[in-house]
Amino acid sequence: MNLSVLLTVFLLPLIFANHAYAQEPIMMEQVTIDGSVKVRLVWPEVLPDEPNSFQVMFLDPASNEPITDIVWYIVNVRHPAYEDPIEHYEGSVLHGKKSFTVLLPEDATGPVQVVVLVLGIADKRTGYDVVFNVHVVPEFSTVIIVMSISIAAVLVSGRFKYLNKAFP
Repeated sequence: MNLSVLLTVFLLPLIFANHAYAQEPIMMEQVTIDGSVKVRLVWPEVLPDEPNSFQVMFLDPASNEPITDIVWYIVNVRHPAYEDPIEHYEGSVLHGKKSFTVLLPEDATGPVQVVVLVLGIADKRTGYDVVFNVHVVPEFSTVIIVMSISIAAVLVSGRFKYLNKAFP
């Protein structure tokens, strides 16, 4: 069997399977240093230069249920290549769940920090933060297309070689 056929049969499904798997959101949790709030971050596969939605939940660490009081927060999305935060959100949320949209610049791949500062719950000030380290993946669809075209070209050229030998 031709080597290009073997590569196509075994490698191409692995490439597509890994890409599909990477699209599932990642859920991370951390408790503030004083133990008053558990912060859950649900972070999808984030691509640069596209609007991406992520979610922050503020939970009671004992019951793992959303905090029903008003939670005052600041959320910063930081990338090491930039001095200022890429995105900055501040406000309050009732029932402990808030969604955000982040638009990372095209060159902002690699590690990103999401810093969630819990300013207070109801009328109680806290002022503790948690830091999540997440990863921004580069856009791979161009690579997959180029690889697919290259493999197809190798297969087609191999077939024409075979036909030229069979029918001189």
